[in-house]
Amino acid sequence: MPKAKAGKNQHRENPILRDYPQLPGILQKYVNEGVLQKDMSGLLMDEHRWDISLRSIQRIFQECDIQTVRRSKKSAVEKGVVILAAEVDDPLGRLGSRKLKEKLASNGDHISR
Repeated sequence: MPKAKAGKNQHRENPILRDYPQLPGILQKYVNEGVLQKDMSGLLMDEHRWDISLRSIQRIFQECDIQTVRRSKKSAVEKGVVILAAEVDDPLGRLGSRKLKEKLASNGDHISR
C-alpha cells in the first residue's frame, strides 16, 4: 500500500463533510428534536438517502462542535437565565423538569435536568 505524499493518513480528513456540507446543521436539528445518536444514521438514510455510520456521526459531533447537553457552550449563569425566561412563560408552574428541558432543547438551549 503506497504511503501518502505528505506522510499523513489520507483517510483522516473528513470526506463526509466535503460531500455533505449541510450535515452538521441537519444533525443539530435532530439533536434539538431529541433524536438519539444511534437513530440518526437511519433517519439520514430515510430522509436524505445518505449512508453514514454511527461512528462517523459521532466524529462529526466532535469536529463540528454540535451543541448537546454535555457539550453546551453556556455557563451556569446563562443556563439559569434561560430557565428563568422559560418559567416566565409558565406562571402556574405546570411544566415539569422533563417538559421544560424538551421545550428548551427545541429552541436550541440544551440543559440537563
